[in-house]
Amino acid sequence: PIGEALAAWPDKAIWVGFPGPVYAQGPEPARQYARELLAQIGAGDRVAIAMSTENQVSNENLLALTDILERAVLPLTTA
Repeated sequence: PIGEALAAWPDKAIWVGFPGPVYAQGPEPARQYARELLAQIGAGDRVAIAMSTENQVSNENLLALTDILERAVLPLTTA
């Protein structure tokens, strides 16, 4: 998990990819996964999230993820 990786390598930045199988489940599961990921990364100052499309990801999924990522204030709280 990303939280464990950040703790294990405190002097490293980590680049994570958004998993393709989550996209296949649709926009709402993609939003939920994004929320869970953001909750684990703390301040987020050492994390880059890649969302590669390569014509395989629907616009609905990309818009859902963009919405979550644009509005997130880190560190993420339950609110």
